[in-house]
Amino acid sequence: MSVSCPYCQNTLRPNARFCARCGQPVATARVASAADGSTCATCGHANRPGAKFCAHCRAALIAPMGAPRSGGLTFWRATLLSVLIGVGIVIVLSVLIGVLFLRDARPRPAGDAPPVVAPPPIVTAASTPARLTVTPIPAQAESTATLIVPSATPSAAAPVGWQVGDQAPDFALADLEGRTVRLSDLRGQVVVLNFWATWCGYCAAEMTDLQAFNDEYQGRGIKVLALNDREDRDTAQNYRDEHGLALAILLDADGATGRAYHVSALPVTVFIDRAGLIRAVLVGQQQEQDFIDQADELL
Repeated sequence: MSVSCPYCQNTLRPNARFCARCGQPVATARVASAADGSTCATCGHANRPGAKFCAHCRAALIAPMGAPRSGGLTFWRATLLSVLIGVGIVIVLSVLIGVLFLRDARPRPAGDAPPVVAPPPIVTAASTPARLTVTPIPAQAESTATLIVPSATPSAAAPVGWQVGDQAPDFALADLEGRTVRLSDLRGQVVVLNFWATWCGYCAAEMTDLQAFNDEYQGRGIKVLALNDREDRDTAQNYRDEHGLALAILLDADGATGRAYHVSALPVTVFIDRAGLIRAVLVGQQQEQDFIDQADELL
C-alpha cells in the first residue's frame, strides 16, 4: 500500500518519516491514509484491522480522528468513570471517618472506666475552732481532706455504731502471721484503726507518718492496727516488706469490718478510747502531727 506526501504528492518509502522531495514530516499522512487506523505511523507496516500495536516494530497504533480504536474508551465514558471513582473514594473516606468518631463517642464499658477520685469535700467550721466537719465522700473514692468529728461525752449505755460516742463494733481479724486479733481484747488501751489498701496512693503517702506515730507512741498505752481492705495476704505482706513497715497489719478480706465502720473512702483512721468508745474519725491522708494531737487527748 503506497502513501503519498500530502504536500508534494511524492510517493513515500514504507519506512520514511520525512518526504525525500520536500522534507516535510509524513507521519500524519500515514495516519490519514489508513481509514481503519491499522497502518503504523512509525514504519508504515499495514496491520490487521483493530490492532493496537504494530506487528513489525511494536509501536502503538494511532487511531484516525473520530474513529475510536476497538476496545478503547470514548471521552465521555472515561470522564464518567473518573467521576465515579472520585465519588467512591469520597464515600469510603467519609465512612471511615464516621466509624472512628462513633467508636470514640460510644459509652465506655464499666470494666474500662477510670478510677473515681472524689472531689475535695466542703469544709465548714464547727462550734469548736479545733474541730472540722465535712460533707460525705462518694463510695470507693480516695480523699485528701480531713474529717475530725467533734468528741462526744462517753455514755455507759452507748449503742454499737460507727459515729463518735458509739461503742466501737467488735471484730476478730487475722494478721499476716495468722494470729487472730480481737478488738475487745484490747480494752483498756487506746486503739487506732487505719483502713488502707496497697492500691490507694493517699494511703501510701500516709503510711510513713503512721509508722512514725506508732514508733513514738508504742508502749505508751496506744495500739495501732492497720486494716487492709479486701486484699490477699501476699499482696499486703509484700507491700509491708518492700516499705519496711513494722505496723500490725490485719486482713479485712471480705470488707465486713470496713462496712461496720461505714468506711466509704480510703484512708480512714478511727480513734477508740480505753472504754471502747469511738472518739474521733479522720478521713483522708493525715500527717504525723494529726495522729499525735488526737492521741494526746485520749491518754
